Amino acid sequence: MSSRHDQPPKPPNQLFQNLFVRRKEQETIDAISAGLAAIVTNAQRLLEDVRLLVESERYSSATFFLTTANEEIAKFYILIDCCRLDFSKYPCVLNRLCQAFYNHIAKHAYVEIVRHPNLRSMDRVKETWEIEVKKWWPARDPESGEPDMPHDTYFNREMPLYVDFIDYDQKWFTPGVATGKYLFEETSRLSESTENLRKLRDTSEAGLYKPECLSEFHDSLKDFYITEDTKTNDIIRLYQDAGKRIEAKLGIPMDMFEQSALCAWPLYRFVAQRFRTRR
Repeated sequence: MSSRHDQPPKPPNQLFQNLFVRRKEQETIDAISAGLAAIVTNAQRLLEDVRLLVESERYSSATFFLTTANEEIAKFYILIDCCRLDFSKYPCVLNRLCQAFYNHIAKHAYVEIVRHPNLRSMDRVKETWEIEVKKWWPARDPESGEPDMPHDTYFNREMPLYVDFIDYDQKWFTPGVATGKYLFEETSRLSESTENLRKLRDTSEAGLYKPECLSEFHDSLKDFYITEDTKTNDIIRLYQDAGKRIEAKLGIPMDMFEQSALCAWPLYRFVAQRFRTRR
């Protein structure tokens, strides 16, 4: 009989312990700041690899690397969500954000919401989140001939790499070099990811995720738990207060803060509702 000591550690629980249990508040902010820098560097490396693969018309592998780069970008926003919370008051939510850090579907949802141009309220953000994390889309009309559909992450992570037997077609599927080519044509997903990365880099170059800046951001938002019922004007006011504090203390102009990756929709409420803490 194996004991619990024989079980490998769970990365989400380790991340939670290392960021939020074994550190004081400022040490946590320092660690998050370093993590943001590492994420941006790695996302840039991956997108450079994607471009090389596209130039070689190796679209299948490029699709997988592009998806991985997008997930790295999503990690940036997950860590920023952590900074919006009181570390001592919301350990359960922080633990679930650490679950999301390793979850492909959650990271997909973060990126899709960041890219969504028409979200104007938290209730609409919640609707979009629930669509993007739906694992399985059953065919509504059996007569349509359309199959049940798995989550997008299957097509972006699994199909470009692995041979599989397709139940609907009753055939083996083998990825070809052109699998996923459509992602790089017309409105290119690579262009969208490049623009997402540019925003993260601009945020970095403005000094907005240095520890002293994240401390001001954290202090401005940690006393307010944002949900789907929070009014947009209240979120704008919180960000304005944070921007003013940062400008007054660090000299970073308010407009740079307002255009930065820090001013995104908070998603921690929806992560907390979806994930359960795993021990």
